[in-house]
Amino acid sequence: MSTESAASDSLLYDPLLSNHPISALTEAHLSDTESVLAGPASLSTNLSTAAHSIDEGLSTEADQKNAVSISRRSQNVQEQLRGSSTAVSVTALVIWFSLGLFVFQSLRASDGSQKQELHPQKKQRVHLQPKQGRENRQRGSRGKLLHQLDELLQLQAVAVQLAETTQNHESHLALHDFRESLERAKRVKKLLEDSSSPWKSPDNVMEKALHRGFSALSHLYEASRQHGLTLAREALDIQPAREFSVQELKIMESYLGSPVVEAIENHMNSLKLSCRAFAWKLEETATVLENLPRLEKVEDGVLLDAIAAHLNFVKAVHEAATVGRQSAQEVASSAVAVTLSQLVRNQMNRYRECRDLMEERRAMCREERERHESPTKEGTVNKKELETVELLLKRGEQLLSHYHGDIEELQKERDIELAEAARVQTEDLGKELKVLLDVAFARMNVFPEAATQNKKVEDAYKATLDWFSPMVGEEQGQDRPPSKKLLNQGMLNLLTGSLWQTENNAKSACQQAGIAATAISLGSEAGAPGRDLMAAARRAAATAESLVGSAEVLWLHAQLLESLECDLRMSVNLAQVGAARAGLTETPTHEQRQWVVELSEPHRLHVEALERDVETAKNLARTHWSARDVALSASTMKNAAVGIASFVQQQQLKQAVALIP
Repeated sequence: MSTESAASDSLLYDPLLSNHPISALTEAHLSDTESVLAGPASLSTNLSTAAHSIDEGLSTEADQKNAVSISRRSQNVQEQLRGSSTAVSVTALVIWFSLGLFVFQSLRASDGSQKQELHPQKKQRVHLQPKQGRENRQRGSRGKLLHQLDELLQLQAVAVQLAETTQNHESHLALHDFRESLERAKRVKKLLEDSSSPWKSPDNVMEKALHRGFSALSHLYEASRQHGLTLAREALDIQPAREFSVQELKIMESYLGSPVVEAIENHMNSLKLSCRAFAWKLEETATVLENLPRLEKVEDGVLLDAIAAHLNFVKAVHEAATVGRQSAQEVASSAVAVTLSQLVRNQMNRYRECRDLMEERRAMCREERERHESPTKEGTVNKKELETVELLLKRGEQLLSHYHGDIEELQKERDIELAEAARVQTEDLGKELKVLLDVAFARMNVFPEAATQNKKVEDAYKATLDWFSPMVGEEQGQDRPPSKKLLNQGMLNLLTGSLWQTENNAKSACQQAGIAATAISLGSEAGAPGRDLMAAARRAAATAESLVGSAEVLWLHAQLLESLECDLRMSVNLAQVGAARAGLTETPTHEQRQWVVELSEPHRLHVEALERDVETAKNLARTHWSARDVALSASTMKNAAVGIASFVQQQQLKQAVALIP
């Protein structure tokens, strides 16, 4: 390209063409290059204009010269042109080619400069567009992450509630991971807010922390769901405490007294009705828990609230059913045990009485036999009557042995009705034995001094003392009933005082029986007749036995009050759970986010009325002085509490069904 330009320049400045009109064309139109650069479309127009200008230049040049010069120069030119016509033609072609080449290079240079000016701008725009896009995407992604963090922070309270309600290692581990992830995300948020943070990409760290936190929350959600299902199934499998038949209640009443038996009956019926009332609610709740969808996004926090609400209900019902059945079963078992103990004790008292009389009669009979055999003493009973008495005592020993065997079998019985039937037969045998001993005594017609020196009578009373002493020790080891806030403290104090007094009386009676037995064994050194001492010992033993029986009934009374106290507390808890879900109580700070049941005005008034019933029954329970009255108040309170919990749970189930896809 430089060679061509040089050739063009040499042609333009050739001496032969320096005065040629074509040079004027070149000079005149070189300045028009910029117009030619405007585009290829104007190129042909400019060339035509240039050709026309050549003709005008020729004519103008010829007019300006004088005639002589014109003529001379024309001749010279004509000669030169004729001599070099071929050179002129070639030169013209070269000039036209050079001009076109110059115009093309100018256009190309102009276009190149424009491209060079536009290329940095385009490159800058191309570079800025991805950067702005990335910044916009980062701002959008960061805002989304911060929104997710806020949502997870709001779910922290319900997560804590779920872990506390579930109370297992899996849920506590999930809660720990959830909290740890939130703390890490909050630290990253603080770094994002700090413009001097050296981190280049904290969004990735926050995204990982939030993902881990949500994963832990989902794990806690599933663990709570499974725990709720387990509790619901366990509660459904809990059977109410045993029911006493009418015949059993009559038998118990004859030994325990009607107030205690009526209290036990009301208590059992209340627990049975509450278990039946909750059964179908638990089945529906278990179905809802099983069908609730999985936790897949942060916006599904309402599922956590639903799980927490149902889990609270299931846990309260499970606790009420478990604790209530356990305490009721203990009371029922104790009532049966005390009834059987009283039943057996009555027969044992008669047996010991017959045994003591038997030993006394046998001692007297042997003494009378010795009188008849001694040559120096005279018997008080004729020999024939003595033989008859000996036969009666022999028959009495057989009956006494049989009687003792029946009592031992009676002690093994655990059914009240069967034990009562066996008691009737055993008691008939004891009556027969007692009549036989009385007949033997009448036939002997013995004076009071006859048994004074008989040392063998000691064994009967020592046996009484030996039998009773362990029972006194057992009674001393019984736990005292603790004072209860929901019961009348005066009644509890009276019961405790009665137990103490009974124990002291039993100790005193035991000591009296021991003193009498010791006096008999020492030969009545105090001078009291032997029969009086035996009677005193027998009365002391009977008193001790009676006091032991009274202590057992008082102990049963205390256990019944403890069970009623437990039932009252469970009722209060049920009522509080239902009222809290209905939004009728103040929400604790850590439970600000909870699933509140929407109640219409009539439904709200109904729940509030039941709440007043619960409060009234609770206040009445503190004023009662008998277990029977406390049982009635506990039953009323249980019905109201079950009504609140069941009604509110029914509304919760309706709301939860809407969450199931």
